[in-house]
Amino acid sequence: MSSERSKLKENVNGSKNTRMNVDAAVADMGARKDEFMHLGRYQKAVQTAIDLSKALGRPIRILDLGCGEIYTMRTLYKAFQVKKSDVVKQYVGVDIDDGMLSRVKAQYDKVLTAVNGKVIVKDITVDPKLKVKDNYFDLIVWFEMIEHVKPEFIPPMFEELHRVLSPEGIMLVSTPNATGSNARLPKDHVYEWGYDELVEVMERNFELVCARGVCINISKIPAEEKAKKARTIKQVYEAFGENTAFSSTVLGPMFPPKYCKNVIYTLRKG
Repeated sequence: MSSERSKLKENVNGSKNTRMNVDAAVADMGARKDEFMHLGRYQKAVQTAIDLSKALGRPIRILDLGCGEIYTMRTLYKAFQVKKSDVVKQYVGVDIDDGMLSRVKAQYDKVLTAVNGKVIVKDITVDPKLKVKDNYFDLIVWFEMIEHVKPEFIPPMFEELHRVLSPEGIMLVSTPNATGSNARLPKDHVYEWGYDELVEVMERNFELVCARGVCINISKIPAEEKAKKARTIKQVYEAFGENTAFSSTVLGPMFPPKYCKNVIYTLRKG
């Protein structure tokens, strides 16, 4: 499934606007590794929201930065048998693509209503500030957006997200894991961060609770690392096939994140 691109009315700082059509991939059974990774992220975000609301004993406010087609809230709406108002007090989705958000408002009105939601057009490279008070959001979801903007715009955004995250809140971040040079990038990406350099930036403001790799390329894992997990690899391959989209995704969290195609980070306010 190829990425979809749409032209933006305004794009001052050369960000790249692209997203996968996960709906189509699932509908026609054409989901590949990237789509499986996306589906797993949405499940992770929703389960985190449910667990956090239970832990806090109240519904929570959620910020979805680079929200796209609001897949996270659509996953909550469709795939989880919970009372939505027990989990979500407010959902705010932010994205640069005004045309897409207009479609989201029209097509997913029931979902937005169920989660007291709204979507906002915003280019964070122009102004990272969010029009909410300090400590406002309990859960921040920032999936697959960092790689689409120039790197100088990322640290200011982390600073702003630190301001708006509640002391007991959680932030989830995912982005491709650059294992070498940025000389050869997908044409939809502006800059891919290496694991260590992104952790260094995040830890200026946040405590890194955990980092888990998502989707491995088995050929890039050192022999000694593969040997440690040889039995598990064999079992996964027996269940799901060798180096298939599903087996590669399943094996990802079992290896150090630096060897994985993508990483999901769980952060708390530092």
